[in-house]
Amino acid sequence: MKINGTNLPDVLAATTKLVRDVGSAAAAQPPKPATSEPTKRRDSVEISDAGRTLAGAQAPSADRTSEVRQRILAGAYDTTQVVDTVARRILQRGDI
Repeated sequence: MKINGTNLPDVLAATTKLVRDVGSAAAAQPPKPATSEPTKRRDSVEISDAGRTLAGAQAPSADRTSEVRQRILAGAYDTTQVVDTVARRILQRGDI
């Protein structure tokens, strides 16, 4: 790179001086040259144990579905308390 016909390294060498901290290990190492290559970034994902459990969950079996259906038909859930709980959970989930 040239500025007003002058080579940039010559300008930097003439106008700057190297300052070293004798006690610093970093000062003993030469500075890394600047590169024009972009830094490669890596994305990562961590799945919790609860997430793994939900991912592996399957639909209820036909036996379980039949059992719940029979309980509903028998009136096991026909109480004000059950209806209130179900309604509250539906509203909390935002299903309506």
